[in-house]
Amino acid sequence: AGFSALGGAAGGLCASCACKALQDSGSLLWWQSFGDSAAITDASGAAMCTAQANDFFVLLALQLAAVAVVVVFNTLMKTTTQLLAFFEKHHTLAEQETSIAIAVFAGQFVNTALVSLLVYAEISTIKNRIEDALQGDAAAFPIFAGSYSDFSEQWYGVVGAQLMLTIIINVFLPLVPLVTAALVNCCLPLSTRGVASQQALNRAYLGADFVLSTRYGMLLNTIFTCFMYASGMPILLFVGACICLVTFWIDKVQLLRFSRLPPQYSAKLAVYILSTFKYAILLHMLFAVWVFSATKVTGENMFPRPSLSDSFDKTIQGWADEAFGCVLQSTQEDCLATPACLWDANSSCEVDTASEQWRDYANFSFFQRLFNAITFPYFLLTLLFVVVMVLRWTPLWPFLSAMGGLLAELAAERWRKLRGGNKVGQEPPPPPPPPKP
Repeated sequence: AGFSALGGAAGGLCASCACKALQDSGSLLWWQSFGDSAAITDASGAAMCTAQANDFFVLLALQLAAVAVVVVFNTLMKTTTQLLAFFEKHHTLAEQETSIAIAVFAGQFVNTALVSLLVYAEISTIKNRIEDALQGDAAAFPIFAGSYSDFSEQWYGVVGAQLMLTIIINVFLPLVPLVTAALVNCCLPLSTRGVASQQALNRAYLGADFVLSTRYGMLLNTIFTCFMYASGMPILLFVGACICLVTFWIDKVQLLRFSRLPPQYSAKLAVYILSTFKYAILLHMLFAVWVFSATKVTGENMFPRPSLSDSFDKTIQGWADEAFGCVLQSTQEDCLATPACLWDANSSCEVDTASEQWRDYANFSFFQRLFNAITFPYFLLTLLFVVVMVLRWTPLWPFLSAMGGLLAELAAERWRKLRGGNKVGQEPPPPPPPPKP
């Protein structure tokens, strides 16, 4: 009743906050505060949380619908890719299967991991440029015009939950062809009663084709998506491992029990798929830098950002002051007229950290996000990883590889000598046997 007494928008806002707090606490009171038979009502006798509950269930329905659309499009993409691969005229079956696997992976990865990220993301600089190019009609191109400017708690509650549900469904998707094959196999005695020839009967009992390429593509999509978001949602690593385990056993049963004899594949497809895993590691490290330097909606850091050094922090802050032009203003009037600047008690102009311009700069400034004790090691490791991958494509790689192997052998030999020399009471090695006469 007290919320209604406030009246207007303030009363509705307070009621919505109270209902959200009841829902987050897991209390049964929330389920009794909406609907026709609500036990908790306001002063007018209406259910207190009806509006908030309706918004929640609409959002939940939209999330489930988005997940269903992603799953359906991934299935259609897998089937379409197989049909289109026959028009590419590959010389060998291994080349055709590799092409199908990469196409299935690329399409499903964009549909699963990137579309929701780009649609829900809000980058004000790109958003404003798109609005200017479209003359204010940003709805025609909704990319980077979403509700989340960073990996905040709200992002994990909406986008992260939707992404998690989509990946968990992949655990059960391999069951569909197995159950279908089992049902077809059970119905074969009834469906082949009218077969007139032994040849047709043999074809009916051959079983379905065991397609290796689409399975590789779906597993690559799962692995890349889990590695991409695992720094913010570590449970994805466990979910990805479960998907690989379930897929292994389901495919093994289907291959041995319900599929026809597959062609003799070479190792080219498996080796190529294994060679792509290094890019999943690179993607994981890049996103880890961004996730571990994320900020909340209030502007606070999601994770601690210990400084590398005080002098370095002062240098970065000086670059920020120069970027906003605050240090160039000597009077209070000029300082207040400059966006994102504030005249402090020491009669100097500095950056207003509460302004929207500063929050955008702090969210997307590489200096602010990279150079701290949490993300800087990730950045160095990522940079080293990229340098090694680039060098592998240059003529210098055989020489560098040989030098690295030689240095590793020397270091190992030195380590063995040090360990042998530091042992106390160790018996000397036996003398070599005398030469034979």
